[in-house]
Amino acid sequence: MTELAATQHAFAAELLATTRPAGGMGVYHDNHRANVRQALELAYPALRRLVGAQYFAQLVAQYRVGTPSRSGDLHHAGAGFAPFVHAHFSTPDAAARYACLGDVAALEWAWQEVFVAEDAPTLEPNALASIAESSWPALRFRLHPACRLVGSRYPIHALWIANRDAAGDAAVDLDAGAEYVFLTRPQHEILVRRITSAAFEFLRALQARTTLAEATERACAVDSTFDLLATLVDTFRAGAITQCATELAPLGSAAQNT
Repeated sequence: MTELAATQHAFAAELLATTRPAGGMGVYHDNHRANVRQALELAYPALRRLVGAQYFAQLVAQYRVGTPSRSGDLHHAGAGFAPFVHAHFSTPDAAARYACLGDVAALEWAWQEVFVAEDAPTLEPNALASIAESSWPALRFRLHPACRLVGSRYPIHALWIANRDAAGDAAVDLDAGAEYVFLTRPQHEILVRRITSAAFEFLRALQARTTLAEATERACAVDSTFDLLATLVDTFRAGAITQCATELAPLGSAAQNT
């Protein structure tokens, strides 16, 4: 290890130390701790309200030391926080009522990812009109880069809505059942909506580039009454589809839409 590398490692170790270093290094330590905490408070407002400001700060302190960010952009500092929270509340001694918190955090980070995702031109529902119906089963779809899917056995959408700002009603019945959430940002506004478990499985299959027939089969296995046409139209209207073809063009090349 070179002298420069050794100095950098020593600096990072003091920056991430659990106790405040002596001397001038303490200022950098304090600033880093405060900046990471503030960045995560902005990224996870619902989680912060659910656990309380003091406990949230404790979680961030543990996370900051164990999962240092590899990016110079503070926006990315919370990229691993949702898995950290999930693991933290999945231990045998964690109260069952806290098990939902990791999923709420996953939804909040999905929102952050959607916010900074790249733009892409989207297709209108009439794009299917130029494709022979006999070819539909073999169609594959490319979803918008901002599309995210988050599912949970808890009512995470209701929890997020109720706690994302101080004006919300924080009372949510944790026994209300599973919720599945679809997020995208076709233009300038982020779209967040609840979807059915079958639609969730369908979109997840499309996102994995399975054929329309395979995705439909997976959705119908969840709910035999799954409405393929209505779900497809809703997905197009949400600006969530950028390509559909029997053979998708590689990313970066001209789109194949028919």
